[in-house]
Amino acid sequence: MKIKTSDLEGAALDWAVMRAINVGTPWRYWGQAITAYSTNWAHGGPIIEREGIATREIPPVSGDNGYIFTRRWIAEMFRFPGGPRRSVAYGTTPLVAAMRCYVANKLGVEIEIPEELR
Repeated sequence: MKIKTSDLEGAALDWAVMRAINVGTPWRYWGQAITAYSTNWAHGGPIIEREGIATREIPPVSGDNGYIFTRRWIAEMFRFPGGPRRSVAYGTTPLVAAMRCYVANKLGVEIEIPEELR
């Protein structure tokens, strides 16, 4: 099933990060344990550092009913192999934003994920 990288979260996001790390390698999900890239700095932090992903907090946006806090972090990544490429993603935490950004940069803005991760 196809899903936008901007909508990935939880196990689906972590699986997509694993897939992005192994670009070009056939990958299937057979119920194996998935590393917690989007919730554990020990797992996601090295990717942020290695890839030069920048994150920053976005100030709260005011709406009609007060403040809206749905997407408070932005992540940006620039890659130049094969030409300039900029990826931007948002998330409720810096890790979620950074991992969405990494997946979008490596796999595109929409990816195929296993049905059981939806």
